[in-house]
Amino acid sequence: MRRTGIATIVDFVDFECPFCRRFAPTLDAAIASAKVPVRLVRKMTPLKIHPHAMTAALAWCWAEAQGKGEAMAKALFAAPVDRLTPEGCEQIAVEVGCELETYRKTLADPATLERIKHDAADAKTAGSGACRRSSSALKGWAGPITIRRRWPQRSRARSEGFGELGHQLRI
Repeated sequence: MRRTGIATIVDFVDFECPFCRRFAPTLDAAIASAKVPVRLVRKMTPLKIHPHAMTAALAWCWAEAQGKGEAMAKALFAAPVDRLTPEGCEQIAVEVGCELETYRKTLADPATLERIKHDAADAKTAGSGACRRSSSALKGWAGPITIRRRWPQRSRARSEGFGELGHQLRI
């Protein structure tokens, strides 16, 4: 059921991806300037070419389950990529207020990895293109979110609400 005045943004994320890292402040600014309430749903899509992406995704899943997902996302995006190691993500988790023992248990829980697999499947179903992105910014927010897209071969995606940075936006 669609609620009037509520915008939901589904953001497919790889915390090591340079395009996702560049897009994060733009998305934050758009949400901050929104004229309607916004619900941000992050879907983890760590790419195999990014050696620390899975660790960061697992770390975010745990923090999100503890109510610290946004703080963790901001910290992971702000951290240098070489800090997204298991040790670095653990330190970041502590810095945002996560309990270390529970964090370690969650990382070892197969359900956390299964969640990431489901998120990646959602991205594939949605047509979110991994690493085939070009630069642009969110344009306006008064009504539905508008993101320009520069993939001529994927023109159908424009009408389906896919952002050019591989981020799907649903209003």
